[in-house]
Amino acid sequence: MAAGHGWGMLIAALALLVLWGGVIAAVVAAFGTRPRATPGPTALQVLDERLARGDIGVEEYSARRRQIVDGH
Repeated sequence: MAAGHGWGMLIAALALLVLWGGVIAAVVAAFGTRPRATPGPTALQVLDERLARGDIGVEEYSARRRQIVDGH
């Protein structure tokens, strides 16, 4: 009597594994992604802050800004 149910139970067990694998994959896909780190300030923002703090003068600011914008 037990020999007749062997294949059915095996198929049911495999189907259950596939079902739980799908559920776990869906949860990981939905919630498993980490938030990306926020990017830091740009070079121009740092330069603006340095000018505002008085770390650099207007002439140095203008020269460095040209280097950043023009890429030279």
